[in-house]
Amino acid sequence: MEISECTGNQIHGSNLQQNIPDMWKTLINKHLGTRVGNKYRNIARDIQLVDSGIKAAFLFDYSCVTSDVISDFLNDLNASKLLSYIEDLNVIEIALDVLICNRKQLSKIPWDRIKFVDISRSNSGSILPADAPELKATKEAFEWILSHTSDRQLSVEFTDNLVNPTTLFGVMIGYPVVYWYDVSKENGAMLSMVPLKCIQIFQQRHLVYSFSLPMDLWLELEHVIQSWFSDQKTVCCDLTLDSDVKTLSSVAL
Repeated sequence: MEISECTGNQIHGSNLQQNIPDMWKTLINKHLGTRVGNKYRNIARDIQLVDSGIKAAFLFDYSCVTSDVISDFLNDLNASKLLSYIEDLNVIEIALDVLICNRKQLSKIPWDRIKFVDISRSNSGSILPADAPELKATKEAFEWILSHTSDRQLSVEFTDNLVNPTTLFGVMIGYPVVYWYDVSKENGAMLSMVPLKCIQIFQQRHLVYSFSLPMDLWLELEHVIQSWFSDQKTVCCDLTLDSDVKTLSSVAL
C-alpha cells in the first residue's frame, strides 16, 4: 500500500505506536482475559485510532464485556502512559454492546450527510432521506447520546423499540452509508445472495473501517464514499481504500 506524505495537522500512522509495548498485552490479559490476549495488537491499534481522533468510535467485538470493565481498562492504560487523550474518551454501553468513543469526533458526525439504505422493503435497498420519519427514533437516540458525552461512562437502555441499533452503531462508528430496517417486523434473511460492494479502509494494513452497500446503489453512492474517504485522509494521510464485490448467503448486521 502506498503511504502518503502528511501536511499540516494530519496524522501519519508512524505517529501511532508501531511496536505495541508488552504492557498492552499485560493489561488486556488482566482486564479482558487471556482468550483475547493474542489479539492485543489489533485491540491496541483500534483503541489508538479512537484515542488519536482518527476514528470517532470503536465497537468492542472481541469478547463480551461491560462498560465497567472497559473503563477500568482505559484507566490502567492511561496510568501506564499508553493513552494520549483520555479526557476525550468515553465508554458507552448500549444493551449488550460497548463502544469506546472520542467525544470530540463523535460530535462532528454529520447526520444529514449520511446515506441511509432501507433494506426492509427490498434486498436491493432504497435510500431514505436523513429526516425520514422511519429514522426519527434512531436520530433522537443519537442526539441524546451526544448530549451526554460529557459523562466518562454511559449506560443506555432505549425504551422506544423503533431505535435501530445497527443504524445507530453505524452512525457512531462514522460510516458514510448505513443500513436501516424496521426492527419491529420480522425481516428474514436480509441481503442474502445480494451482490454487495464491500469497502475496507486500512491504515498500514490495520483494518479501520469495513462496510457494504448493495451494488444496485453503487453508481448513485460512489461519489459519497469517495468524498467521505477524502475527508478521512485530511485527518490521517496514510489511509488506503480497498473494495470488492461479494455475494453471501447470510449477512450479519
